[in-house]
Amino acid sequence: MIDHIRREYERFDDLPFPDLGKVVGDFPFYDSLLAGVVHSYITGRLVDFDVDNIPIPDDGTVEVVDELRRKPIRTLEEQEFLDYFDVLQNLQVMLQRALQQEGSTS
Repeated sequence: MIDHIRREYERFDDLPFPDLGKVVGDFPFYDSLLAGVVHSYITGRLVDFDVDNIPIPDDGTVEVVDELRRKPIRTLEEQEFLDYFDVLQNLQVMLQRALQQEGSTS
């Protein structure tokens, strides 16, 4: 599982931060927190971390994402933001599953 998370994190790390992400809710804060937690996990520095403490996007970000997903045609900037957001969401889910598995085997 950790190898899958590491590969997804590397994919995430190669993506440029989307311009729209700078103005959507608290997205930069969510991005930074989640990236830090995932990085700590894949480098073995995340110890006794409660799965309930995994960062989640704020309401403002979720609202904008929902609006963008409903749009039939998106700008390049909007699509880049959604693509980046999707990678973050994937990391969040992968980390959650890994921590739950670890908790069930302890």
